[in-house]
Amino acid sequence: MPALLGAVRATRVPLVTAAVVVDEFERLAPRLAEGAEVPVMAGLVEVASWGRAKDVRGLRERLVAKYGLVGELQGEHDKAVERRALSQPFSDGTGLFEYTMVVDTEAKAVIEAAVQGLSAPRPAQGEPDRRPSGQRRMDALLEVVRRGVASAEGVSTTPKAELFVTVSLADLVARTNAATVFGSGEAGTLLAPETARRIACDAGIVPGVMGKEGQILDLGRRFRLFTSAQLRALWLRDGTCTFPDCTVPSTWCDGHHLWHWADGGPTDLANAALLCGRHHTVVHTKGYHGQLRDGRVCWDLTRGAYDHWLTHRPRPASADPPAVAGPTTSGAGCPPVPPSTVVGRAGPCPRPGHP
Repeated sequence: MPALLGAVRATRVPLVTAAVVVDEFERLAPRLAEGAEVPVMAGLVEVASWGRAKDVRGLRERLVAKYGLVGELQGEHDKAVERRALSQPFSDGTGLFEYTMVVDTEAKAVIEAAVQGLSAPRPAQGEPDRRPSGQRRMDALLEVVRRGVASAEGVSTTPKAELFVTVSLADLVARTNAATVFGSGEAGTLLAPETARRIACDAGIVPGVMGKEGQILDLGRRFRLFTSAQLRALWLRDGTCTFPDCTVPSTWCDGHHLWHWADGGPTDLANAALLCGRHHTVVHTKGYHGQLRDGRVCWDLTRGAYDHWLTHRPRPASADPPAVAGPTTSGAGCPPVPPSTVVGRAGPCPRPGHP
């Protein structure tokens, strides 16, 4: 292993991390395609030069996906699927029940995509969320299950628990490399190529570049609700709920008209923002106003800011109203900028009584 030896002698890689590189390379060697040893070792040494042992071990699946024998990653994932298990409930005699669950990479990604965003602490009106982490996760799982069993004839009533992956068309056709999860707390998780093909068989394929196949991303005043193509474009643009410090994933959020539809606001991406259910209600109740600045939604958290903007906005034909004076706060780390004339919002406001 001359590349590793040279890095150790040059003090680029600590001895303890070099030992991990040796262990990982020996594990990987029988699984690699012919001629892949050199680039694999180079990758391990590069990460070892700046990372820790867990960073080196974390390369294993990605290296197998890129440099492994044909079908190697798929075979590993298929074996793991056979070990999935959910026990029967065990009663401890106090009215509580315990389950044991064993899941593979795909199942973990699906569960976490649905649970992570719903299980984050959600303070309300200054009151902290006092539920412990385990209780929040269990409550989130119950919400997901309830939505599922409430669906008619097995058809999901909401896209919010879907698993989204990116994969190149060439890799999907050739069954090579791996698909990558995005849009949830499991972002970055790899799925084997055949697994991605199976998901594609019974799920819609959403292109990364929206509108390429003719989806309508911008609608005029006539339409109140955002299209599914618009919502997916918002998921990619906003990433999470846009309210300050909220991390609820995009697929669990509602679309909100920044310039309310009932007040003449258009149903298009420039007038839209994602908000989780809780903060969607807060924004309407307290009259907060949002703007789209440099592709990010920034919020003016002055109570009544929206009505102030609506009253003082220019009446001429300009569709992009001016900013509201007052403290502007962003959930996505928006830098302070001068007042802008662009309003940003994505998604409809489906709540009863909320325009």
